[in-house]
Amino acid sequence: MPVLPSLVFQNTTFTVIDRNGEPWLKASEIAQALGYARVDSIARIYDRNADEFTDQMTQIIHVGGDSNSLNLGNVNLTVAKNNNLGNSDALRIFSMRGAHLIAMFARTAVAKAFRVWVLDIIDHHLGRLTVEPTPAKAEEWITREQLDKIARLVHGISLCCHHQDAASYAVYAGVREQYNIDNIHKLPAIHFESVYGMIHVLYEKAQDYLKLRCHADQQFIKAVLKRHQFQMQMQQNMFFPK
Repeated sequence: MPVLPSLVFQNTTFTVIDRNGEPWLKASEIAQALGYARVDSIARIYDRNADEFTDQMTQIIHVGGDSNSLNLGNVNLTVAKNNNLGNSDALRIFSMRGAHLIAMFARTAVAKAFRVWVLDIIDHHLGRLTVEPTPAKAEEWITREQLDKIARLVHGISLCCHHQDAASYAVYAGVREQYNIDNIHKLPAIHFESVYGMIHVLYEKAQDYLKLRCHADQQFIKAVLKRHQFQMQMQQNMFFPK
C-alpha cells in the first residue's frame, strides 16, 4: 500500500497512510500529537461525537500482524462492518478533515496549534489536487441537503467580509470554475466531500480573519474614546477650573 512522506507536528512524526492520494492518520498518533497521555483518548472523543463524522473522515482498517508496527504491505482497506476495535488487527484512522474535527473537540493546550497545522496540510493538498470534469445526470447531482450545508458555510464566510455579496459570489464562482459547471446545483454528488472540505477551510480562515478584524476595531474604538475623554477633560478644566 502506498505511503506518503512523513508529516511532523512538533514532536510527533505521523505514519501517513495513502488512501486514494489523500493522507490519513492513525488515531493513536493523533492522541500523541494533541498531548493526550492515553492512546484511547481519540476513540472516546469519537464515540461521543460519532454522528458528526462521515466515512470520508474516519474508517477502521485491518492490519496483518502487530498493529503497532502497522505493516502497510498487509493492510486490508475493508471497513469493519461492526465498527468494532476489539480485534487486535483493527485500527481507526482519520482523514485530515477528520483529524481537524477531532481537534475541534479536544481541550488540550496544543489543540489550536494542531488545527492550524492540519489546515495548512489541507491547503497544500488542495493546491495540488486536480479535478477531472465528470458528466453527471440530474439524479447524480448533489442533494438539497448538501446544497444547504454548502450554503451555510458560504454564508458564514460572507459574514466575515466587508462585501458579503462579493464574497459569496467568489466562493461559488471558484467552485463552478474548478468543476466546469454553470451552476452549483449541477455539482456531481461524488465531489460534494471535496467541495465541502475546501469551503470549510475557507470558513476557518475567514473566522480567524474576523477575530483579527474585531480586535483591531476594538483597539480603534478604545483609542477614539480615550481621546474623546481627554478632550472632554480639557474642556472641563477650561470652563470649570479647580
